[in-house]
Amino acid sequence: MNKIIVACGTGVATSTSVIEQIREYLESNGYQAEFYQCRTSEIASQIQSVNPDVIVSTAEVNLDTDIPVLRGVPFLTGLGVEEVNEEIKSYLQRG
Repeated sequence: MNKIIVACGTGVATSTSVIEQIREYLESNGYQAEFYQCRTSEIASQIQSVNPDVIVSTAEVNLDTDIPVLRGVPFLTGLGVEEVNEEIKSYLQRG
């Protein structure tokens, strides 16, 4: 099963909204994923325990990882959501 970490400042409300938007898009395109929610400060430790295929963060993060890290801001503004969803889908297809 594909795994996606979604992170925001507090790991609560914003990431929940982003997860629901991504889940809806993926399911409508025949994909399933397990979602893991955390604070941006917890991403590095989550990578160790989850081993995700993709990370989506609503805040800027600097990580030393080969895992794709995508900007989650479009899910908050509504601008560029389709492009980020397509990026997520393309990474999941590779995995």
